[in-house]
Amino acid sequence: MKILYHHRTRGDGAEGVHISEIVSALKGLGHDVEIVCPRSAARSPGLASTGTGSNRSALQPLKTLAKQAGEIAYNIVSFFRVRNGVRKHKPDFIYERYSSLNFGGIAAAKRMGVPVILEVNATFAGKFGSRHPVCFPGILEKTERYCLEQADGIVAVSHALRSCICERNVAPERIIVSPNAVNPKRVLEVDRKTARKSKRNQLNIRDDEIVVGFVGSLRQWHGIDFFADTMVDILSKNERVMFLIVGRGEYEDELRQRIASGGIQSRVKLLGAVPHSEVYPIVAAMDIGVMPDSNEFGSPMKILEYMGMGCVPVGPRLGPIEEIIEEGVTGKLFDRRNKISLINVIVDLSQNNEQRHQIASNAAEYVVRFRTWEINAQQIISLHEQILERPISKRI
Repeated sequence: MKILYHHRTRGDGAEGVHISEIVSALKGLGHDVEIVCPRSAARSPGLASTGTGSNRSALQPLKTLAKQAGEIAYNIVSFFRVRNGVRKHKPDFIYERYSSLNFGGIAAAKRMGVPVILEVNATFAGKFGSRHPVCFPGILEKTERYCLEQADGIVAVSHALRSCICERNVAPERIIVSPNAVNPKRVLEVDRKTARKSKRNQLNIRDDEIVVGFVGSLRQWHGIDFFADTMVDILSKNERVMFLIVGRGEYEDELRQRIASGGIQSRVKLLGAVPHSEVYPIVAAMDIGVMPDSNEFGSPMKILEYMGMGCVPVGPRLGPIEEIIEEGVTGKLFDRRNKISLINVIVDLSQNNEQRHQIASNAAEYVVRFRTWEINAQQIISLHEQILERPISKRI
C-alpha cells in the first residue's frame, strides 16, 4: 500500500520521534511511505536545544502575529505539495498530522479524491483550546472544524482528546485512540545493566544513590518549577537521592537559580539537550522517572520511555497518564500539582528497593508488549480498511 505522510512541523522534540517511528513502523509492515513536509524538518529528532532563557520581549506579540499569519499563508504551499505528491506517488491514502491553522493538506486530499486520515495530538480550539496566544481565533476555529469534519478517519492520542473531538459533531466511529508508544527494538538493543553502570560511572553517580530523573523540554507547563520546589524536601528525607535533568528550554535559568538558592547543586545534574538516540542509556541510569505535570489530553512519550528502560514512572493523576500507569503495578501516581503528594511518592519509592524493582520490571514488560509503534501502525491500516468499507457518501 502507498501512503503519503504530510506534516508541517519542525520535526524536533517528541513530535520528530513520533513521526519517524510511525513512518518506520508502517514501512516495517510492508507499506511504501512518502513524506511531504517543510525542508527544515529534515533533521534528527531530539530534545530542544535552543531557548535557555525567557524568550518574551516587547516584540513578542508582533512575532506571534507574523508567525500565525505565515502559518495561514503556508496553506498554499501545503495544498500544492500534497497535490503534487498525490500526482507523483498515487497513494492509497494520505496520513496528515494536524497542526494549528493548517488545512491545505486536507483541502488537497479532498480535491484529489484521496482518503485522508488525520492524526490529532492536540486541538487548538474547542474544549481544550490553545496553550498559546491566538491572533486569529475565528480562522482557527473554522479551519480546525473543517479539518475534523473533512477527514475520513481520525487518530486521537487519548480518550480525552477523542471525547473533545466528538463534541465537535464528529461521528465517534470515525475516531480511533492510538497513544504514543515505544520501539521495542530500540528498547531491547540497550543492555540496561551495562548502560546503567557505564552512564553512572560517566556522571560520577554511586551505585547506592537513587537517581530521580526528568527527560524533556524545560518549560513551565511541564511542571519543572513545581518539581524543583520538591527537591530540597525530598533530599531532607533521603540524602541518597540524586536528581538528573535532561533537556533545555526557557525555564533553565530559573531552574538553576532555584537549585542554587536551595544549596543542592551537588545533588542535581543538568545534562542539557541530547539527541534522542542517547536518551535510553541515560534513562537506564535512573531509578525513578518523573513527569511533573502534563495536560488533560496529550499522550506523554517520556513515561513510556521511562518504562522501557526499567525506570519507575511517576506522573500526575490525569486521564491520559492513568491510561498508561496502573497505580502500584506499572508506576506511581500523585495528585496533580500537590507538592506533598509528589514528595511522599518519590521518598517512598527511594526507600523501598523491592517495590521499586518490581514496578520497574512490570513496566518494562508492559510497554514492549502493549505499547509499540507497530501496533499503532496496524491500527492506522485497519482504520483505512474501515473507511473503504463505508458507502462513499458516508466517508466524510
